Amino acid sequence: ESAAGVTASVNEIPLTPPVNMQLPAATVAAHVATTHNSDGSVDITLTSDKVALYVVLTTLAQGRFSDNAFALLPGETKVQFLPFGAKQADIEQLQASLRVEHLQQNMMSQASVIFI
Repeated sequence: ESAAGVTASVNEIPLTPPVNMQLPAATVAAHVATTHNSDGSVDITLTSDKVALYVVLTTLAQGRFSDNAFALLPGETKVQFLPFGAKQADIEQLQASLRVEHLQQNMMSQASVIFI
């Protein structure tokens, strides 16, 4: 934490390879906001019913995510999509091409992702 009490970075370090982890089947939902923030970014709300590890966001829209490849705890979190080379992110392309994946999808057939 900084002197102002702001966390600059969080890193989860697994103590075992993913193949040895016993993870619950997680359902992750993503919702892209329909309006821009004042800086041109767009909020993406992610929810999960269980812990989802290595949540990765990809899109064809030009820009980057404020966080990526992270652990998503049950509940809700927001990630911002920040545009490259434009004042505002392309919300339509972001909504159409957003892809959300997590570790459990590759380990279990019952895990899922829902776009709302």
